[in-house]
Amino acid sequence: MPFDQLNEQDQTIELDATLGVEKSAKLGLLYAALAIGAALWIAAIAIFGLPGLYVPAVAAVPVCFLCLMLITVGK
Repeated sequence: MPFDQLNEQDQTIELDATLGVEKSAKLGLLYAALAIGAALWIAAIAIFGLPGLYVPAVAAVPVCFLCLMLITVGK
């Protein structure tokens, strides 16, 4: 069946399949970023010891505070 003769249901299924691929690609990218961040933090602990553990956590405090403020305001 030619592409221009597809009915609405076929087009919806095709669109959903495309969106599923994009969502899974974004999810994979998120997991990869989290894994890289965790690996870097573990490497910092291995290289610098205790300061490698708490300096990234202290540096993340302003980011977490900003996220909480954005959630509170509703953005």
